[in-house]
Amino acid sequence: MTSRRRRRLCAPLPDDIGVTRAYIAGQLGISLEKLERYHRVGLVSVRVKKDRHLPPGLRHIKVVLGSRLFEAVTDARGTILYEALRSFGRNGSFSMIQSTE
Repeated sequence: MTSRRRRRLCAPLPDDIGVTRAYIAGQLGISLEKLERYHRVGLVSVRVKKDRHLPPGLRHIKVVLGSRLFEAVTDARGTILYEALRSFGRNGSFSMIQSTE
């Protein structure tokens, strides 16, 4: 018996990211076209969260591609207040690649 797992196609990247898609793609080291294609086939996970613990208008953005995690906190105008690029280790730990505040 063979099992066929199919990836479900995902919706386009959310419009309320607050950061340009090209900037995120550049931080992950890929082109914008690849970012959008990887997201469509389910290889990129994008989560935009308006956290109740953050002041109103701030968004917490997480983008996961393979072993790389890009996260940012933006204000209502899309200005990046904090960003970090991290990498998952083999044992599940994170290592910081770059961070700005």
